[in-house]
Amino acid sequence: VILDEPEYSEEDGTGETRVGSMKSQIKFELDSNNNPHIFFVDGAARASGGHIYGTILNGNWTFEDIGSADGTTSDSIDLAIGPNDDIHVVYMGNQGMNSVHAYLPSSSSIGQNSWVKTEFVQNEHEGIYLAVDVDSSNNTHIVHYDNYYEHNNQLIHRVYDSNFANISYSIVDSSEGRFNSLVS
Repeated sequence: VILDEPEYSEEDGTGETRVGSMKSQIKFELDSNNNPHIFFVDGAARASGGHIYGTILNGNWTFEDIGSADGTTSDSIDLAIGPNDDIHVVYMGNQGMNSVHAYLPSSSSIGQNSWVKTEFVQNEHEGIYLAVDVDSSNNTHIVHYDNYYEHNNQLIHRVYDSNFANISYSIVDSSEGRFNSLVS
């Protein structure tokens, strides 16, 4: 796959599939059946959303902009695949003020508007530098840097159950902010 053309997907005559307009961050994961999944910020569509999820369906790359309703985006994104092959992404929306977790159940298909979205941080600059993973119990873990002025540059770890109910919230590190290492 070559990520450099202005159109999302096309055959270029050499057997390569070209996927394009990726201008920023890109995340890539394989599911339990070795199917590829990508999530990236589309530079051309960034002002209107531009958080693009893609996978191969019936031998062709298929894409969906899952963030267009959430406003201007940042480059802070991540992608994880749960133990049941559910797709999880995190990104910033609403001019960088809201942090969004979206997941696509493995029983759903791309393009059917089946993403389940939750804003886990609202109206603050505390959800930047996002990371997501899903444990073997299907709990979603999100780590983010909290840049909100009252919170003193903390690194936050949030855990949610399979219904996205908050299980825990903890401060990982607050001594030096985002440039601290988690390893001492």
